[in-house]
This record gives sequence, C-alpha cells and structure tokens, in this order.
Amino acid sequence: MSILSEFLKSKTNIKTVSVTALKQLLNEQEKIQLLDVRTPAEFNQQHISKAVNIDVFKSDFVQKCQSKFEMSKPILLYCRSGQRSLNAAKKLDQIGFQDIYNLKGGMIAWSNFSSKSK
Repeated sequence: MSILSEFLKSKTNIKTVSVTALKQLLNEQEKIQLLDVRTPAEFNQQHISKAVNIDVFKSDFVQKCQSKFEMSKPILLYCRSGQRSLNAAKKLDQIGFQDIYNLKGGMIAWSNFSSKSK
C-alpha cells in the first residue's frame, strides 16, 4: 500500500478548535452538540453550559453517545486538558460521527479564557 493511500485512509473528521473558535461556534451554531467526557465529579465542579456528561472511561461510552447524539450534526468534545476528549473523538469518528470538534486545552483553557473575558 502506498504512503498516500495510507494517509487518505487515516484521515479523520476531527478538527481541533481553540476556545475563541468555540465561542464563535456557540454563538453561530445553536445546533452544535456539547460532550464533556470527564468524570461526573469533574463535570459537577464546572462545565460548559448545555454540555452532556458521558465519561469516556466507562465501558458503555460509545453506546451512550450513539443514543444521546445525532451522528450527522456537529459535536464538540472536551475534557480537562484536551487529551481524553481527543481519544473520545477518535472513538466517535470510528463509529461514523461526521463533524467532530475537540477543544484545544479543554476546561483549563476554557476557564482561563472565561476568567479573562469577565
């Protein structure tokens, strides 16, 4: 198999977005779905308004995502720093979600941005 075909095969539907870009998405696209992949304890401490919490470490993560979200609509995932949500985004990409966004820097970046904009 050629390098080009390997590259094309590995292409994903995942886009990494900054906090600033997320703010724009939230303002422009009311239909964006928000998924917080952290633990319930982390979610209860702080989360982005209208986010749904599904812990990426739970065995039923994929099944819950399939039942709660529309695969054809944009979905944004976040965690504490951006790594867990990237792994979760890869799982959603594998099952057919089409328009996936991962928040760069996660809740840490969101909190820093929110405190600066007050």
